[in-house]
Amino acid sequence: MYTMKIRIIAVVITLVISAVVLWLYVGKSVFRTKASVGRVNISLLTDTGQNLAALAIGDSFKVDMVLQSDISLTGVDLHTVFYNSSQAIDYVSATQEATPYFEEPVANRVINFSEGTTVVTAKKRVEFAAVTKKADAALLKTATIHYIFKAVQNGLGIVRVRQDFSQVSGVGGLLQVCKTGSVNCGSSDTDNDIALINIAVGTTTTITPTITAAPGSIKLALKLKFQGISTTPNRNTPVSVKVKLGGGPSNLAVTGAQTVQFTPDANGIYAGNTSFDVPVGSGYYVLIKGDSHVQKKVCQSTPTETSTGTYRCGTASIQLQNGDNTLDFSSITLLAGDLNLTGGQDGVVDSQDIGYIRQNLGSTDANVIVIGDINHDGNINQQDMSLILASLSIKVDEE
Repeated sequence: MYTMKIRIIAVVITLVISAVVLWLYVGKSVFRTKASVGRVNISLLTDTGQNLAALAIGDSFKVDMVLQSDISLTGVDLHTVFYNSSQAIDYVSATQEATPYFEEPVANRVINFSEGTTVVTAKKRVEFAAVTKKADAALLKTATIHYIFKAVQNGLGIVRVRQDFSQVSGVGGLLQVCKTGSVNCGSSDTDNDIALINIAVGTTTTITPTITAAPGSIKLALKLKFQGISTTPNRNTPVSVKVKLGGGPSNLAVTGAQTVQFTPDANGIYAGNTSFDVPVGSGYYVLIKGDSHVQKKVCQSTPTETSTGTYRCGTASIQLQNGDNTLDFSSITLLAGDLNLTGGQDGVVDSQDIGYIRQNLGSTDANVIVIGDINHDGNINQQDMSLILASLSIKVDEE
């Protein structure tokens, strides 16, 4: 009898421990807390070359659900509803890239849609749930799920993300699910309705579908001015510059950095080109960081300043449109000083940067000159020392 009690107690303890371990795993991998620790913006993107207002029966079309967050993503439980009175469209599949970001799928299925206890036959719901097991260093703030639908009979359709069902987790817990373009990130349809409407099959009705900009369709042509360079530099080589975007109509989290090669003209103005997958609209700012420079936050398309290095970002007001956009930052100066030393740039001008210049004055070592020659005249000299000391008025990267 005593032995039986011991066995029962052991089994209970084992079950409790297993339950705790499972709870901790699920909490870490998917939804750790009901409190929102950040925000995730969701947009539905379609192929701009396909007219969703003129589909024929049998046509397939792709809808990319793009997640952009200010927190690294760890898990998703996304619910996408597609519906209409005639069931004109049907679901085919949901996939990721060839190397999936969320490599632990939990659910990828179509289920009946219910409002309370009532099953709504005109609606179906796609559930896509998955987590990532990537190490912290490999976690990303963006991810894309590719949905394929097909036209099956005449009628009009809608594809809509249900935020009240969907959940996204990031490092630290749940994220607030918001429509890309929503300012308030509220819960009402008028503020946060993530939908593609007016998908038309076999109809002559003229309908303009809601189609968001295709990935990479916003192109930037930028001009920059670096401290101490006013003519074609003697060391006339491209400069690697990190370019990031933030803000915009939905106050997006800052994008990942695009490393862009900038080349100088006869006036020492550097030009470079890149592109971003972000919504069109106003309210953007740009973060610019040269290979030996302090990061500058720029809020206007053609900013100016009264004296070198004094420009400060006020209200972000850069307007971006599909296609080409020109941003002329050549009337403000990017201050140098955050040198690309061993371990990379650290975002601050400090004694290590100043010490490097001082210790290498007059050096002819090409590897040293690449790091410490701030004005690109081919030498490390007192001019470089003066320039880096002037940068102490800024000292740290602007965010």
